[in-house]
Amino acid sequence: MFGRAPVLIISAALAFAEVVIGTNITSAALRGSREAQDGHECGEDWRGCMLSRCCKSAGFRCYAKSEWYAQCRSSCWPGVHLDDLPWQRDPWSCDLLDEGGGAPA
Repeated sequence: MFGRAPVLIISAALAFAEVVIGTNITSAALRGSREAQDGHECGEDWRGCMLSRCCKSAGFRCYAKSEWYAQCRSSCWPGVHLDDLPWQRDPWSCDLLDEGGGAPA
């Protein structure tokens, strides 16, 4: 009766949640990945890390853009980043939120 509509709605909701709260819910739920000490999954490369404050990959660190968003990046410089989408071009603070690259052991 409904076909693929419920799957698409759930997928869209998970993608929206990832953007809003800065964590990849899908991968945390579907596979046992490494987590920060507080139980949140460490961020993937170029993904949100505000809650976990850690990144999975060596060479990536959790940098704050604002008090609401942080991302696992290989580097960061304060100011506007032209690689952000036009409506997201608020300046980055680039405050370092983690203790080092890679998830905590």
